Amino acid sequence: MLPSSPLHRTLAALARMCGIARPGMRAIGVIALAANALCACTTPAGRDDSPTSTVSDFSRWYLASAAGGFPPSDTWPALRPMVTPAFYAALEKGHAGMECHHSATQGTEPPPLAGDLFVSLFEGATSLVSLAVVSGTRDQAVVAATWKYQVSSPGQPPVQWTDRVMLKQVDGKWLIDDFMHDGTWAFAVKGSVTNVLMEVAKECAR
Repeated sequence: MLPSSPLHRTLAALARMCGIARPGMRAIGVIALAANALCACTTPAGRDDSPTSTVSDFSRWYLASAAGGFPPSDTWPALRPMVTPAFYAALEKGHAGMECHHSATQGTEPPPLAGDLFVSLFEGATSLVSLAVVSGTRDQAVVAATWKYQVSSPGQPPVQWTDRVMLKQVDGKWLIDDFMHDGTWAFAVKGSVTNVLMEVAKECAR
């Protein structure tokens, strides 16, 4: 490092801010190492790779593109970076099963999967109320997602419930691996969305 270089002058200024009046090359070297470590550990502005941030990003996509039914395939590119390859493959297989069923029945029978795919309520959700990590390890996490459905009928109170979102850390990013329906009302669909998709995929084997 040249004593007259801009980097040297910047590090020297940092050293003086730390109380070193006349920093030598050794002191400046220590400051350089500390600055490098700080840069390596700092999360870029606006970036948050926590489990709840991933589910929050998903909720924005879901409410805009998929609430109330099976997500149209032209919306999948925006979803793909938020889910694991395993879940995305299950989504593709489930979609193929829907297509196979429609082809076999010529549309004369109801689809094997009706209603909202991602949340417990058949009608879907109209807003996200809250998110909270309820359990987790180094590379897995469970997020409780509380949703609300605003009933359109005047005077009717909104419906509110909590489902779980299962996440895995893949290459340093938290990705959604499955959704667990936990609705508590009568006839609520419960359990794993991946399992539902794989069951629908069997339509192509019939």
